[in-house]
Amino acid sequence: MVIFFILGILGFTALACTIRLGARISYMRTLLRQDIEFFDTQTTMDVAIGRMFGDTILIQEAIGEKVGKFIQFMSTFIGGFIIAFCKGWLLSLVSRACIPALVIAGGSMSLPMMKMWSQGQVAYVEAGYVVEQTIGAIRMVASFIGENKAAEKYDSKLQIAYASTVQQGLASCIARPEVQIFSGLLLHVVSVQTAALVGQSETEKSTVFSFLERFYDPDAGEVLIDGFTLKMLKLKWIGGKMGLVSQEPILFATTLKENILFGKEMILMKRLEQQ
Repeated sequence: MVIFFILGILGFTALACTIRLGARISYMRTLLRQDIEFFDTQTTMDVAIGRMFGDTILIQEAIGEKVGKFIQFMSTFIGGFIIAFCKGWLLSLVSRACIPALVIAGGSMSLPMMKMWSQGQVAYVEAGYVVEQTIGAIRMVASFIGENKAAEKYDSKLQIAYASTVQQGLASCIARPEVQIFSGLLLHVVSVQTAALVGQSETEKSTVFSFLERFYDPDAGEVLIDGFTLKMLKLKWIGGKMGLVSQEPILFATTLKENILFGKEMILMKRLEQQ
């Protein structure tokens, strides 16, 4: 089984490299056959070359990785249904009702992702074109003191690309970095909204609040409050604005007043009595 899996990966990788090379050659031949006005009205040579390299790499990744996974998953899906019908045909017929919902959910997710990818790809190509123009005429840019303007133009193109992407978070356990806690976590809570994290025990739900209080930082991604990353805010200010009351809260061996003052030093007596 492992040998067939390795051979499949090598075969699809070699096929993807061959197709990418053929696509680049065909694309270049098509560009060379175009009239000059095509590059004046439709696109520029720099953008066309950038798309040739960027899109063909995506084609290679799609054929080399995703086609193999598609065949694997479809084989598992069909084989599972055959075994299920042999073992219990009635339950299998009932479970078939979930297939249209899964297809609709997958389609509704893939279409926006394709649109955002297309917008981001165009923005990255334009940003690369700005860099190429700036570096190619760096003497002229420096003579007119246009470095900051070129950098701002480049940043504006990147902001378009960032706006069209879905940001994901990644975190691992501090004591055991090899254990991944979150992968692809995306959570957005608006102001004055009540949100609940539901899950089984020991699924690290409280870790989300640990990120909010900045007990530790994520390995990738960022935590934002009102659009500002937590790394820009002071820890003392964050601790005075929010607090975590766990399922089994721990109180110090003193009065309730002093326990509250440990979490919030500057508080009115009237507010303290209410809490």
